Amino acid sequence: AESFSKDIYKQMHDQAKSLKEIRRKNMKESEKIVTDLNVAFKSMQASKDKFRKGFEDQEKANGVYQKANSDGTVSRNEVEKLRLSASNKTALCDTLKHKYGDALVKTNAFRQRYYYELLPGVLDELQDLEQRRIELIRHGILSCIAKEREVMPIISKCHDSIQSAMDAINPDKDT
Repeated sequence: AESFSKDIYKQMHDQAKSLKEIRRKNMKESEKIVTDLNVAFKSMQASKDKFRKGFEDQEKANGVYQKANSDGTVSRNEVEKLRLSASNKTALCDTLKHKYGDALVKTNAFRQRYYYELLPGVLDELQDLEQRRIELIRHGILSCIAKEREVMPIISKCHDSIQSAMDAINPDKDT
């Protein structure tokens, strides 16, 4: 018991503390990469929403221009203003489409990296950590058994001595 409390316990406690710290760091890293993935996805979603709005505005502006252009009752200046507005909306839509495309490419690249590099790396570390924890427990139990086996002959001798002393007691003579 003394050996256990001095040697084995301290060693196991220190290693368990180290494993706990490594696990905590690993979980922080895991949370960080999940957060990064969510940020990339939200950024792509925002770009998609802006593109959708820009596309709808472009369609509306082109529809108004086409209608005004085919209708003979609208002045040339007004048709020209509508054409410029439609042209500006088309240019803005194209810009938003390229931004959305870039965000989509970046998000897909990060997803690819997340699922094929980052997440497997975190899971491999957790698996390694679990294997080390199991080995620590195994080593602790084997060390306890070894210490018990070391003291077993001494305890056996004590038991033999106690038994010899008990066998030597004669109630009639010892009273």
